[in-house]
Amino acid sequence: MKLKPSRIALAVLFMFACDSPTEGETSSEPLATVESSADVAPKVQEEAPKVRDRAAKPKPTISPGTAEELRAAANASNAFGFDLYAQVRDAPGNLVISPASISAALTMTYGGARGNTASQMQQALHLEGEPNAAMDAGGRLLLDLSSSGPVRLAVANRLFGEQTWKFEDAFMGRTRAVYGAPLERVDYINQFEDARLNINQWVAGETEDLIKDLVPSGGIDETTRLSLVNAIYFLGDWAMPFDKEATQPRSFQLNAKDKKDVPTMTGSMHLKTAVVDDAIAVELPYKGDRFAMTLVMPKDVDGLADLESKLGAKWFDTVVGSLKPDHVDLHLPKFKIEPAKVLELSKNLEALGMVDAFDGMKADFTGISSPSLAISKVFHKGFIRVDEKGTEAAAATAVVMKNESASMPGRELAFDHPFLFVLRDKQTGVALFVGRVTDPG
Repeated sequence: MKLKPSRIALAVLFMFACDSPTEGETSSEPLATVESSADVAPKVQEEAPKVRDRAAKPKPTISPGTAEELRAAANASNAFGFDLYAQVRDAPGNLVISPASISAALTMTYGGARGNTASQMQQALHLEGEPNAAMDAGGRLLLDLSSSGPVRLAVANRLFGEQTWKFEDAFMGRTRAVYGAPLERVDYINQFEDARLNINQWVAGETEDLIKDLVPSGGIDETTRLSLVNAIYFLGDWAMPFDKEATQPRSFQLNAKDKKDVPTMTGSMHLKTAVVDDAIAVELPYKGDRFAMTLVMPKDVDGLADLESKLGAKWFDTVVGSLKPDHVDLHLPKFKIEPAKVLELSKNLEALGMVDAFDGMKADFTGISSPSLAISKVFHKGFIRVDEKGTEAAAATAVVMKNESASMPGRELAFDHPFLFVLRDKQTGVALFVGRVTDPG
């Protein structure tokens, strides 16, 4: 049975704002030169395309990264992502976040951080090197992910800047050269609602309409000065599709007392499995064998909370390293996670050490604009659906910133109670989506 392509999309938005409409002064402080970008920075300041009248998306001009550089960037993204997951996992029910998306956008913003603000962001994001080097590493990782063979993973970045505001030419040039992010001028002061709709329309277009209404009503006002948006779109097939006709209702234990029948997919497959800390793990590859979804289920029905307490970059590396070829009769419930509420992550990020970035008196993002900017809110929302055809998923992040002064043939393996999932790039190791299923629906 031919598998219909699965779709994954995610988007990240950063919004910078100022309480005063007065223009900031452009600093002359230079940033390090990016390969082949000498002709990029000088004229970025003048770009002011009309709403929905956009030039072709520029390609990053940064050189490709080595395998070691890519793995280091992926390790940083994962370490931060699992730290953040630990901060948000107390929310009840199903959950999905995109560590790669949030990390990529915050790393781009880190490129404009200075002083103690930069030091705190570097530690919280597990980054190596000064802002320019970290931006380059993150950009190279996204560039490598974009050339992923039979699985399509498209990356798009864009800056939406207030038409009267002056930004640092060096930062604008670097984001364009490293991330392929052009500057689009909008009118936040007089038409902020139009600007919000314009950003949402761009995000929807870049994610095949999987991400809609990224910026909520009220998320932009007349004090907004810059919105940094990142979107990633994934399209791929399961390497071994499930037969839709084999899907049947099967019992799923919600907890020690409650259970329900849910549509469950079944397939006899050669996969990789592992047992770590009384939990069973199985990995489902996508066509091309670069990307895979790793499922981890605790032995005990009520063991998910304990399992989540162990979830971290090193622990997950142990799980992946323990995977061995196996043959299983896999039973996996179809599931869809579509949270009604948006996660607000500012307190979680502060708990990870990013304190000054949220303090209007201490935040130093003068690498982006002078006067400096401060983060006020960070919103995130995800979506994922798994069925016989594959995986459809999306995530979006909005950061609002303002200025304030061995083989076992035929062994049955049933995911019949709450479990974790991680959709990752097997080549670099970066986790694209992380979440849990407590109720398949």
